Amino acid sequence: MTPISNHTLPHFACCAFALLFASLLSAQSTPTSLRIAARAAYIDEDKVVVRWAPMDLTTWEWGNAEGYTLLRYTIAKEGDDLSLSEYEASAVTLGTALKPAPENDWVSFAETDDLAGVAAGAIYGDSLDLLPPDPANLMMIYHKSQEKENRFSFSLFAADQNYLVAEMMGLAFLDYTIEAEYKYAYFIQPFNAEPPIEVKAGFAIVETFDVLELPAPEGLTGTPGDSMAVLRWRKIPEHFTSYVVERSTDGVNFDRINEAPLISATAEEGDDGSIGYADSLYANGVEFIYRVRGYSPFGLLGPPSDTIHVTGRPAPLFALMSVGEIEEVQPGELTVHWNFPEEEEGRITGFDVYRGLGIDGPFSKLNSGILAASARSYVDTDPQPVNYYQVRSTDENGYELITFPRLGQPKDDTPPSAPATVWGQADASGLVTLRWTPSPESDVMGYRVFMANSDSSDYAQVTSVWLNNTVFQYALNLNTLSEYVYFGVKALDYRQNQSAMSAPAEVARPDIVPPSPPLITTADATTQGVRFAWIESSSADVVKHEFQRKAAGLPGWTTLAVSTPQNPLLGYLDSLASKHKWYHYRVVAEDEAGNRAGSRVVKAKPINNGVRDTVQNLDGQLVGTNPPGYALVEWDYPKDVDLIGFQIFRGLDTNQMFSYRFFPMPLPATSDYSDMTATFSNNLWHCRFFDYDFDFVKAPVKTSFTYFYNSGLSPNLAVPPPPSTPPAAGSPQTYTIPNPASKPPVTLNYWVMAKFADGSVSPVAGPLTINL
Repeated sequence: MTPISNHTLPHFACCAFALLFASLLSAQSTPTSLRIAARAAYIDEDKVVVRWAPMDLTTWEWGNAEGYTLLRYTIAKEGDDLSLSEYEASAVTLGTALKPAPENDWVSFAETDDLAGVAAGAIYGDSLDLLPPDPANLMMIYHKSQEKENRFSFSLFAADQNYLVAEMMGLAFLDYTIEAEYKYAYFIQPFNAEPPIEVKAGFAIVETFDVLELPAPEGLTGTPGDSMAVLRWRKIPEHFTSYVVERSTDGVNFDRINEAPLISATAEEGDDGSIGYADSLYANGVEFIYRVRGYSPFGLLGPPSDTIHVTGRPAPLFALMSVGEIEEVQPGELTVHWNFPEEEEGRITGFDVYRGLGIDGPFSKLNSGILAASARSYVDTDPQPVNYYQVRSTDENGYELITFPRLGQPKDDTPPSAPATVWGQADASGLVTLRWTPSPESDVMGYRVFMANSDSSDYAQVTSVWLNNTVFQYALNLNTLSEYVYFGVKALDYRQNQSAMSAPAEVARPDIVPPSPPLITTADATTQGVRFAWIESSSADVVKHEFQRKAAGLPGWTTLAVSTPQNPLLGYLDSLASKHKWYHYRVVAEDEAGNRAGSRVVKAKPINNGVRDTVQNLDGQLVGTNPPGYALVEWDYPKDVDLIGFQIFRGLDTNQMFSYRFFPMPLPATSDYSDMTATFSNNLWHCRFFDYDFDFVKAPVKTSFTYFYNSGLSPNLAVPPPPSTPPAAGSPQTYTIPNPASKPPVTLNYWVMAKFADGSVSPVAGPLTINL
């Protein structure tokens, strides 16, 4: 890489200076936006104070040069809201070009108030001195560029701490032209700001119903020190920008002790909501009374807090005190030694020895009376198995001196008793929760848990550290064939004496291994259905087998039969399967844990011989009397995807069938089929036909018809019956029907036949005879 030459460095510095100088000039050009924030308060019966502040450096510079315009609108009078036109007509200009007072007006004020000097210096201080582009001064140029930001920040800080400063800066206004029980809106906007400058005006609403009442600070506490009092109280940032601390010795006359405004500079992430102050006292032993008041940005000093009393006292004695050796001089007794400087014995009251069962206590005092300041040991005649000793003293100023705790134990070779009643249970994921009854000895430090895969094998420790409670969880390995796991527990005292093993606890492993699958050995298709046979699962914990079926290509298995050890089933005939569709079959084994395993899936269907199922359960009855009355005809039929309906035949006083009505499937939702219903359950259609045609004129009736005689027809198809002298087979025969209009029938005969989409039909069921 080419090094930067002596000629290159000044050129680089010039470029940097040019960019910085350009940025400073741009800050002085016409701004793009001006923003103001505002607040207002009804502080007296005859005035409202309005406070505002520029929200950035650009707006601050504009306000210092041009000023601000303050407008007021009336929103409501005595609780009644004004109309929009009344609201607009109520506009009042309270101030125009409100800006900082001239520089000369600040001189005398700044001599008596430091905050006034800060504000005046920020506004009227010397302007920036732009240095020549010397490389050595680039950082100085950068710091100079930050000066305006600092002036902006410090001026607003001064305005928040002193209302008179804010008023002289053109950031405050007292409105004496208000009326009681009114509601006002105040708008503060930069003076002379015209488009395209975007203006965000300050806005505040005030109700002149109740005068602003500031709260008193709360939570004031005081901690005494050596010629010092440390105060702390809760902040109220929504009301106060700074605080005043007042002190008194008689509780009547209070003097302010902080000259500068007391503010909180804590970062947000470390802010606990409180603020502190340390006061130096001129003497210890003198009682001082403190109170705190808040200062509002409206120039109001809030009411005082409750008082607290603090008396300074000398610092505590600084002396090295510690617990030394703890020894068992006599069996069963512990002698505690401690260290303390002899030259400081005259500044303490004596010693107390405390004992606790843990390093964090609680501690109880062992000696009945205070030990002499010259004492350096104490004998504990009845120690516990575990003891933490602590020595305490009180110095001449009432401060308590405390040593760090130290452990002492008497000799112990006796192990604790074994834990009793160990039990546990594993969940479905293999997580074992083990519990046991604790050992009764007081010196038990904890427990260790051991595990084995059988009650006769060696136990292995499964706890990496001792347990201080009586509950333990352990994740089992489930990829094993052993059904049980065994746990034992040992107690451990503080001398590392270990008890005997507890009685083992037997815990059943969760069963996640499915049973061996069953096997379908036979699937014979017949015209009556499909006959199956299978071999059951060989697993010993199987509780049942389910024989299941589902239509090919469709979801959802249906259980047709269940085989259990109490009611074994090794075969099944599926007689309800349709001859026109394929099915999938399987056998599923389920064990005691709910694990399931299925056989291979077999695809089968019954043999289709072309004969459709016959209408089932044809029945009927005469309902009511004739006239009026009707015949109810009912039948069932297995579900079939090709079924398009039923043909109903009727005969009057004869076994001769005449086509009467067609019963479509599914039924159309029209009035033409209001005399028909069809419901489905248990894989059967249940159909009902209501025959209201008892005047026998609505349906056409032929007086005769011709048929071809066939002696080989089955009886239910031999309609009409053969004549007394059988004619030649296949010869045409004519049958004449009596005229029903001249002679009403005595009986009605019904036949029903199913019809299918492929043109085939079922055998005719009937006749069903209903006597009229």
